[in-house]
Amino acid sequence: MTTTGGAAGKLQGNPKQHKTGVPLRTIVNGRNHLTEKMAKIVENELRAHVTSLPSYIQDTTPGWHRFCILQAGAPETHPSSGQTRAASGDA
Repeated sequence: MTTTGGAAGKLQGNPKQHKTGVPLRTIVNGRNHLTEKMAKIVENELRAHVTSLPSYIQDTTPGWHRFCILQAGAPETHPSSGQTRAASGDA
C-alpha cells in the first residue's frame, strides 16, 4: 500500500475553563495524514470483534447521560413523559 500527498497532523486545544490557569485539552487532527487510510482499514477489520466483547460500551449521548445520572445517584427523568424514577438501575 502506497500513498502520496498527505499532511501533517494539526495540534489544537480546547480550554478547560473550569480549571485553574485554564489549561488546554489537546486535540490532534489527523485528517489527510498519511496513516488515515490504514487506520480506517484497521478500524473496519476490528469493528466486529470489538463490538462483540462483553466490555464494549456503545458511545451514545443519551446512554452517557443516563450513566452519569445513575453514577451520581440522582433521580432520572424520562424526557418524553417528565416522570421521575429512582436511579436504581432498574429499567
